[in-house]
Amino acid sequence: MKGASGIKRKDMRRTDWHRILQRKYACAECSYQGMQGIASVLLLQKVTQPLIIDGVTLAKEGDTWLQLAFRDAYFWVTAMFDEHNDLLQIYFDITNGNCLADPENPCFDDLYLDIVMEPDGVLHVLDQDELDDALNTGEITPRQHQKAMEECERLHRFLLQNGKDFSAFCYQQMMRLKESACENPDG
Repeated sequence: MKGASGIKRKDMRRTDWHRILQRKYACAECSYQGMQGIASVLLLQKVTQPLIIDGVTLAKEGDTWLQLAFRDAYFWVTAMFDEHNDLLQIYFDITNGNCLADPENPCFDDLYLDIVMEPDGVLHVLDQDELDDALNTGEITPRQHQKAMEECERLHRFLLQNGKDFSAFCYQQMMRLKESACENPDG
């Protein structure tokens, strides 16, 4: 799905992701260090095939994805947990802002640049080339490019200082919402 500017739009229910054949979903408000937003879980019950990136399986049957969208923020969080509730990684999309108008299914416009935090706290910045290509082809404006770079740097600094605490927050939210999703037959 494309947003108004041609930037890819993604939603919390992952309606564009045809890999998921059967899921349970639950969402609720959340807050972290003064940021207010929406948290959700997707319980992956049936998938067409596992998602494997760089040798790490990130989406298979039995896994749980926690997503966090904070108001007035320019990043979106996807924390991936295996069937034993062990953290696989936390993925931060740098966004053009999060839209929480539909609290059941927030969405964002993806600004290409990403940060991955491994379970041990190691950080990786990804897709700088995609961000630069989007600027060169006119998919994003110079201001959007600059904003993405600034947000990535700010978030990277924050995670260096607060990564362990943020991982614990993700785990707490996942466990809270996973119970709700399992109780909801229409999830």
